[in-house]
Amino acid sequence: MKWIRLVTFDATGTLIRPRGSISDQYAAACRRYGLKPDTQKIRDNFMKHWKRMSDEQPCFGLPARSSRDWWSELVKSTIVDSGCSHEDVERVFEPVFNDLFTDYCKKELWDIDPDAHMVLRDLTNKGVRVAIVSNFDERLPQIVEDIGIHKYFRQTKESPSMITSSVEIGYEKPHRKIFHSALQKIQNMYPHDNINPENCIHVGDHINKDVTGALQYGFNACYYNTEKPEHYTTNIGEYCTINKLGQLLKVVDILNNMHPI
Repeated sequence: MKWIRLVTFDATGTLIRPRGSISDQYAAACRRYGLKPDTQKIRDNFMKHWKRMSDEQPCFGLPARSSRDWWSELVKSTIVDSGCSHEDVERVFEPVFNDLFTDYCKKELWDIDPDAHMVLRDLTNKGVRVAIVSNFDERLPQIVEDIGIHKYFRQTKESPSMITSSVEIGYEKPHRKIFHSALQKIQNMYPHDNINPENCIHVGDHINKDVTGALQYGFNACYYNTEKPEHYTTNIGEYCTINKLGQLLKVVDILNNMHPI
């Protein structure tokens, strides 16, 4: 029996999502300082440079550079390729970038999944530990606090946070070391819970980073896919798939033999 004692969550795309479009946010920051990028091009250019930099400099460029420097290069490349001259961007880039880097640390630019509070509360009330495992930079703990779910991942202000980010560890999902680090935190915090990989399930929205990574480390895995919900059910097999975060509660119940398959 795989008694689930720990549920780890991906952050972006699972518990939280950016509010509005990247194009609109970037364009608004540029306009405040006189730049006029082509809003229609921003998202495609952002994704192009995100992929390039993630391949060339994974884990936000660490340890060779800071995550802030990594983001600075990505943002500048995106804006220049979206119709602004290099000279104009250089002239006002520092305040433009500072606004964007700071704004994306605020709750106003993030939406929380509608089921998140219910799921975190119900799991906690059942005695199941919860944690976050995310390919994110150092701003994640502040975002989690601002949107009001930090209480589920830290017992007191003095106790360690149950948030594990790639910037903190130096490895990104699907690498086993980030899952191992998250589990170690829980084991150190709750040594009498006897939590091993088979007692854990990770839920996230990326097949390779979340599902494959979790399975390879020995966790159970739950794929959160909202794009084509009619194609997915909460079947338990090698991994399960849900289209609403609230369905995770049923998955945990099934794995805990509360609802026979």
